[in-house]
Amino acid sequence: MEVKTGRDPYFPGENLQAHLNIETNKKFNFKELRLELICQSTFRWDVVRRYSLYSSGSEDEDPDEMVHEFFTFKLMELKEVLAGEEEVTKAGIKVSGEIGIPEDAPPTFAGGWIKTIWTLKAVIDRRLRKDIVAKKQIVVLSKVSPEEVGGGINIPIDRKDFSGYIKLPRTVFMIGETIEGEIELVPTKNLEIDELKMEMFNRGTIIPERVLSQPIVSSTDFNGTDVYSSPVKVLKSNFKLVEGLKFGLPFSYRAPSVRRPSCKTEYYQSKWFLRLEFSKRDAPSTIITVPISIVDKID
Repeated sequence: MEVKTGRDPYFPGENLQAHLNIETNKKFNFKELRLELICQSTFRWDVVRRYSLYSSGSEDEDPDEMVHEFFTFKLMELKEVLAGEEEVTKAGIKVSGEIGIPEDAPPTFAGGWIKTIWTLKAVIDRRLRKDIVAKKQIVVLSKVSPEEVGGGINIPIDRKDFSGYIKLPRTVFMIGETIEGEIELVPTKNLEIDELKMEMFNRGTIIPERVLSQPIVSSTDFNGTDVYSSPVKVLKSNFKLVEGLKFGLPFSYRAPSVRRPSCKTEYYQSKWFLRLEFSKRDAPSTIITVPISIVDKID
């Protein structure tokens, strides 16, 4: 049995069309022919052994030792029956059908510690015999409506050495889109800046209450943070900020084309940030972090 889809990828709320081609060298009967659409997330985290899913409770174990764990959770499972009891002849059969993708479907996510995949299965359920199964992995993308995006925004900055705004056309952007904005600052004293750098980073956070069998007492007992950082771009080098004099600098930065969209599920959430760093001579850097959202499509 072979299963094909009308296209790939898909968005939440769409119907996935599947085409099945069943070939056989002898006729057989089946109880049911169905489609299954399954979303699963595989997580990795570090946790103190006393909270580990695999702890044996043995006296030989160190309860304070940090250990690695992997586990797969099923986020969604949908089924659609294409045919009831029927006979498949030697000529075989071809069947087409569709199954809906929920509006709240989690998007495909390809992180380091967080991986979410969607699998389409065609299943021939045979009485008292092993099922015949064909699988195909699909991609579900994320999208938001223009109404959710909103318009331009000035994000206030208030630091010891300066204050001002980061100006953005919106706070929701698409994967691979060039983000254009402007930095507007008024220094409270004269500053010499070595470099003004920009990058983006994504933080995927696993929710310990959802993946562990018992609640942790301290946040240091669990680490489920999956971080990705994009390449650093130097916006300006070797310049001065003069006390009381407004400083303005337009910028552009291309959002990375990685499969880590902003999202929130029962087990984890994914957030994106713009990060600006003012590297100063003989002084600690000043860092500004601006939360944004990255999705596959604005429609």
